[in-house]
Amino acid sequence: MKISKKLIIVSLIIIICIIIGLYFLLHNKSSSNPSNNQVVSPIITNGPDTVGFCHSTTFNGVDQPKTFRSVGEMANTSVLEIADVGGIANGIQYKWAYDPTNIVNIGRQITNVSNKYSPAELSALGKTSSNSTYLVNKVITIYDKNDPKYKKGQLELNPYIITTMSNCK
Repeated sequence: MKISKKLIIVSLIIIICIIIGLYFLLHNKSSSNPSNNQVVSPIITNGPDTVGFCHSTTFNGVDQPKTFRSVGEMANTSVLEIADVGGIANGIQYKWAYDPTNIVNIGRQITNVSNKYSPAELSALGKTSSNSTYLVNKVITIYDKNDPKYKKGQLELNPYIITTMSNCK
């Protein structure tokens, strides 16, 4: 099977753009406020390589369709900020987690002033050179499954996993 030179060049350009986008996502720092937890978006912001969070629920043992929200869309919700402090909203505790097999990560500042994260949970997060800043790639939900508002059948809220739009299938 013969592969054309144009296909190889286009593929290399796409790979280089993705790598540059991930580099800026992981290494670019906000110049306005060092304690600001704004998520830095990668260069690629449209199309199948858009970085964001994939989320689904499971109802009565059946996975429901996955939804995708870009990093920008998620930054407009309170989920990321609540996870930064291990906070609770509507009876659901949100916490950051780190999966070393996921190559897409973001850095978040987790000061743990309210001690919502155990030492084991913090040590399981990805390491960075900045104090209280960790590499993370998913938001887990902890909630009482017997709470009446979540007891409609067997509802399970799955983690929000950072990935590209094309991988959220």
